Amino acid sequence: MTFLLLATACFPTVTATDTADTADTGDTDAEHTGGETGAPPVVGTFEKYKTDSTASLRGVYSSGSGVYLVGSRGTAWVGSASDGFEAFDVPGELAGVDLNDVWGSGKESSLELVVPADQGWVGIYSGETWVTHMTGGRDNRAASATSATDVYVVGDNGVMYFDGASWSLIYDAEVELYDVCAYSGGALVVGAEGTVLSCMSSSCSELDSGRSANFRGVACNDDGEGWVVGDQGQALSYDGDDFKSVGTEIDTTLNAVFMDGDEAIAVGNTGVAIKYDGDDWLPMDVDTDQNLWGVHGVSAANAWTVGDGGVALQYKD
Repeated sequence: MTFLLLATACFPTVTATDTADTADTGDTDAEHTGGETGAPPVVGTFEKYKTDSTASLRGVYSSGSGVYLVGSRGTAWVGSASDGFEAFDVPGELAGVDLNDVWGSGKESSLELVVPADQGWVGIYSGETWVTHMTGGRDNRAASATSATDVYVVGDNGVMYFDGASWSLIYDAEVELYDVCAYSGGALVVGAEGTVLSCMSSSCSELDSGRSANFRGVACNDDGEGWVVGDQGQALSYDGDDFKSVGTEIDTTLNAVFMDGDEAIAVGNTGVAIKYDGDDWLPMDVDTDQNLWGVHGVSAANAWTVGDGGVALQYKD
């Protein structure tokens, strides 16, 4: 397979502090409880911010000094809760295709981004410069990395690995793959029919999740331990050896998960968001009923989620 690398446009940085003073709408009382007697307490509120977009936003990276959003038809935004959002330019190869995820690290002059896209494109931003990569003709759905020279991308091409110089197909999947989480020494990949893969830079092996549900999202720490979420509200914890189902009390599809130490936040269809407090998954109040596709934060107390209809929401404890 031949891979094409094209140097392209520059990327603006944002220095505003990611701190919300006001929002368009939303309930700011994070302490109220559900309407039914005995319902679990609502543990936080996601408040909506205006992006002037109707695109489906698929990925979010919160750097602490700026929030980066990507979505359908080449949509890309950068901003903060206090200053609002503005569009930013992406390379021409990405301008008209769906941008399906964004992985990020660092901020300002040390910012790195990886953006997987349809039609086999991946954009990597590092050193204040974009480079676009062609990994094959099929769609790339998700990306994760430890740096811009240790990148995993998953999608219709399978599992692709980039070492900073060239791409390799390290797993040719027979099922759809939806998400990936990289850590020091490897990555976890999830997909349809209960698929969980443990990958290194040269190969992947299948893990037995004990489930047949489609897994849509994965998050992990630097030891490769973490969470897998998916259809019917499935949430599995993974300790590096075994999977354990942890009840969420919902049956809605969960599309993404973010973890911070012992805590985690998962989001899904129809505006569902739940937070794991170290013991239980508890509901969050969300100012939308749109499907939510991505979640990321600087901590479990300061996180963003994005979804259909240009929706971008912040939770801040």
